[in-house]
Amino acid sequence: MKVSIITATYNSQEYLKQTIESVNSQKYKNIEHIIVDGGSTDSTLDIINKNPNKNTLSISEKDQSMYDAINKGIKMASGEVIGVLNSDDFLVSNTVIENIVNNFTADGSCDGVYGNIIKIKNNSKYIRKGIQASFIGLLSFGRGSIVPHPTLYIKKNIHEKINGYDLSYLYASDLDYILKVLSVTKLKYIDLNITSFRIHDNSITSSGKIKNERTMVIDKYLKNTSVKLHLKFIYNLIFIMKNIDALKSKIRSKFER
Repeated sequence: MKVSIITATYNSQEYLKQTIESVNSQKYKNIEHIIVDGGSTDSTLDIINKNPNKNTLSISEKDQSMYDAINKGIKMASGEVIGVLNSDDFLVSNTVIENIVNNFTADGSCDGVYGNIIKIKNNSKYIRKGIQASFIGLLSFGRGSIVPHPTLYIKKNIHEKINGYDLSYLYASDLDYILKVLSVTKLKYIDLNITSFRIHDNSITSSGKIKNERTMVIDKYLKNTSVKLHLKFIYNLIFIMKNIDALKSKIRSKFER
């Protein structure tokens, strides 16, 4: 099984070398690393050229956004499975891709897997675990963090089915993307640390810009009547479970009169 890993870059000289090395060091060798650069003006291209791998493909041209670059990478990909590795992130260990592939081969019906992310901020690290998610579950939670995008590996035919990332979003297209995936197939959560994710001054997470777009994404799906009915059922069920003792008491008191 061939795995294509897509890295979108733009002026990524500070962290890119470690990103590339984390891919090149994988024990599983049937990997294609596609680096799509947006026309960097720093030493990003030098780093790409100085850390070659026979299975690395790279292009450098202006793009509309990071998600435009990722879509280009998807079109270039020849792997059966595709994952996205940000240019300031890196794979946690040299056995990550091997473990991911083993999960696909163990279950032929599996269309996608995701796992845990290690968040790095300044000198501190903490593990953010994913949970098993559904379309309705993710929509009701309202955040993409229960399915960490940098840990997500999906079969290419699913990418093609949902037509990639929506370029109308600059910051939250990954949440929209995950919801689109969950609307057509199931994903499997694996309790595996997959990607180390840096939070720094220039990251989208730190900018705060993602919050408004997240709301826009959620609102788009909530316009669907059937989705609203599902969510209403879930909220009512949660209310009943939280208040089950009080409800039992009320019912009992009625029969005892």
